Amino acid sequence: MLLHTALTLASRRLHVFPCKPRDKRPATINGLKDATTELDTIRHWWRQEPQLNVAIATGTSSKIFVVDIDGPDAEGELCKLEANMARYGRPSNQ
Repeated sequence: MLLHTALTLASRRLHVFPCKPRDKRPATINGLKDATTELDTIRHWWRQEPQLNVAIATGTSSKIFVVDIDGPDAEGELCKLEANMARYGRPSNQ
């Protein structure tokens, strides 16, 4: 299942890399610098350890960004984000 997810994301041009099973820490030496859309590389990683988690390299490689809002001030931070998007617009999808 996790391999299928990684392959699906890579086929959508998102650069993926493996993380340790049930963990957020990268499973490769170079971490997100090893992120790829190369399907054979991805298959190799999951053949070695089928329980690896899937991670996506954000930024220029995958052309996406993530806003992670959590913790005790999450609700206030989310309100600030929504206000800024209302004022300045949403990020471009280009």
